[in-house]
Amino acid sequence: MAKKKTDTSSNKLTQEELQEIANIQNNFRNLLLEYGQIEVARKDLESRTQNADRLLQTYRGQEQEVARSLEEKYGKGSVDLESGTFIPVA
Repeated sequence: MAKKKTDTSSNKLTQEELQEIANIQNNFRNLLLEYGQIEVARKDLESRTQNADRLLQTYRGQEQEVARSLEEKYGKGSVDLESGTFIPVA
């Protein structure tokens, strides 16, 4: 067990104790930096997700528009993209 000094006057810390405290403080600074980087990455991901959501809506709208146009022209059915043919519903 460590000995306690009873003298209440100011005591000088050892170099090892100072280094240990400095290391802990440095670890906390690094951790705060990591949290900051995570938050920036989260914001970037949110922005990318919102952009992807907008594109998804745009593409779905385009898909529906083309489907309506083809249905008006050819009736109900499906398209074989490989052969480029319309297959009517029987």
